[in-house]
Amino acid sequence: MTKYGMPTHKLATGHCSMIGTETGKVLGFSVRSKYCKMCDEATRKGVQAKTHDCRMNWDGSAKAMEQDMVVEMVQSIKSKGSNVGTIIADDDTTTIARLRKSVDPNIKKMSDKNHVKKNIANALYQLKAKHKKLTPKVIKYLINCLNYMLCQNQDNPKGVENGLEAVGRHPFGDHSFCDKSWCSHKENASKNILLCLLESL
Repeated sequence: MTKYGMPTHKLATGHCSMIGTETGKVLGFSVRSKYCKMCDEATRKGVQAKTHDCRMNWDGSAKAMEQDMVVEMVQSIKSKGSNVGTIIADDDTTTIARLRKSVDPNIKKMSDKNHVKKNIANALYQLKAKHKKLTPKVIKYLINCLNYMLCQNQDNPKGVENGLEAVGRHPFGDHSFCDKSWCSHKENASKNILLCLLESL
């Protein structure tokens, strides 16, 4: 399983790295550039560019850089005798579609933790328009609960599954999925719902 990241993505350049989730080591990296200062200067003057180490290697859209780099890195790993079964990335469906078409139709995709949290937070803020009691303070509390739960259940899918239930129920007085190691209401689930929420903030 690998995850890739693209720390910066400017209009003229882009770079991408792939990291193994088991080792934490960089398995590959790729760079795309639509600009070369020497080539641009020669074109502007209408002359032939001098022989130089030109790094311009992309003439497509900036948006397509990421997809092309990810495909290149996965193909490179495959050419060395290893297979990438799952990638962890953002929620860009175009990248996984290209990977399945160009490299392996069975490759799986998982969303990285930061994008999952961001999507959940965005969904909560959208709900805020209809539910006035869902204040920014409450949303922040719910996201904090989610963060704690994910940190406590690394490499524990069953724990995450149970934790998601707890995060959604605990603030409203339902402690059936809570763990008594962190929830003082576990043995007294009849406690006032509002009091439970206020104590958690």
